[in-house]
Amino acid sequence: MAPHTIVLTNGRKDCLEQMFASYEKNVAGAAPGTIVDDSGDPGYRQYLSQTYRDWQVYAVADRAAGYSTAMQRVWALASQHLNVFLVEDDFVFTRPVDLSWLQGLLDTEQHLSQVVLLRQPWFPNEIEAGGLIQALQARGEDVTPNTNGTDVWFEHQATWSSNPTVFRGGAWVRQHPWPSGEGSEYRFGRQLVSEDYYFAYYGDDIEFVEHIGQRSGFGH
Repeated sequence: MAPHTIVLTNGRKDCLEQMFASYEKNVAGAAPGTIVDDSGDPGYRQYLSQTYRDWQVYAVADRAAGYSTAMQRVWALASQHLNVFLVEDDFVFTRPVDLSWLQGLLDTEQHLSQVVLLRQPWFPNEIEAGGLIQALQARGEDVTPNTNGTDVWFEHQATWSSNPTVFRGGAWVRQHPWPSGEGSEYRFGRQLVSEDYYFAYYGDDIEFVEHIGQRSGFGH
């Protein structure tokens, strides 16, 4: 069964429309899923319901609640599904990807907590290093290329990433609750590393997605 797609948005309509256009063009094995809206804007929520009629739309709160609270809402929904494909609204898919590739890798490599699609270098250190993986290696992270003869991935313990990713839902997310407050993503990743989980960037060092929006919102 394909993972359930959850799209997290905070009101960036222009980004969201680009994401969905590329999702429909490039992502195989995907189906309508759930949109989690942290805009706090009733008008935007109505737009989502009217435009993406095959998707379920959930509001995080009456007002924008911030990243960690929005991710806790994502986690609550993820607990209802065996596996999840999470996409934030400011990514576009730049090459074909089949979710069964990512899901299959997660199923066979039980030490991996997530399989992430590689994005382009974005931050200054990544641009200077020539790529996201190269930037991790430049700061001393152990990033190991692996293959099972079919798939290629880069394995590390540097950080959990909310770039487009497949991860386990159901009991796994219930056993690994998302933290509240600032720095939740970093703290969540450190907790997984303490349990000896690894993270993976999928592919052959060529980006699958492009980040198109500046970081917005609060509570990261």
